[in-house]
Amino acid sequence: MDIIIRTIAKGIVPFVWLFGAYIILHGHITPGGSFSGGAAIAAGVVMLVIAYGTKNAEKVLHEDNLHLLEAVAGIILVFLVINEMFFREQTKVLMGYFNIISAGQVLLLNVAGGLMVLSALITIIYMFSRR
Repeated sequence: MDIIIRTIAKGIVPFVWLFGAYIILHGHITPGGSFSGGAAIAAGVVMLVIAYGTKNAEKVLHEDNLHLLEAVAGIILVFLVINEMFFREQTKVLMGYFNIISAGQVLLLNVAGGLMVLSALITIIYMFSRR
């Protein structure tokens, strides 16, 4: 690969990931959220795959870690949904801390959804780039 592409990718990818995290964390206030933030972070991984190849990109985010990340995000989503359905009154004090941040549990739902989206998209990117 060309040294110019690698240098540009090395400089841009952290900012793309930071922007994706910003979209996920502010998705409950502004347009955007889980999907668009996760897709932006996955776009950074696409840049790494193009610049360095799949094997080197997997050193940054290995596929096994992505599956673990997706499982943890799924558990967080299930916990939040069950909490909202059955235990809302009992955990009002615990979830009251998240009301300091606007929109309460929506922020946590956005973060968990964004983690699921980015791990699924990066897994798809790795599968396509190997073929």
